Amino acid sequence: MLTFVTSMTASMAAVHLAIGALDLAEVASLAHRIQGAARICGAMALGRAALVLERFARAGEWSAAHAGATELELQWQLVRNHLAPPL
Repeated sequence: MLTFVTSMTASMAAVHLAIGALDLAEVASLAHRIQGAARICGAMALGRAALVLERFARAGEWSAAHAGATELELQWQLVRNHLAPPL
């Protein structure tokens, strides 16, 4: 699980950078990768959020992609808190 957390932390940072750069192609690519990793680890809600983000990004729907990135971040925080609750 440590590898998953480390990889996801880096991937989420990259999503934030891509959103900030308005690079929807990169957002879609990252979301696709996150989706696979999340589902392999059993984080289905995180995987669904990544799928939604990927679809919005591929469709060029900037506002929806931005909202999708916010939802992805929320789902990631829920997973992260479950794996390692804050002190």
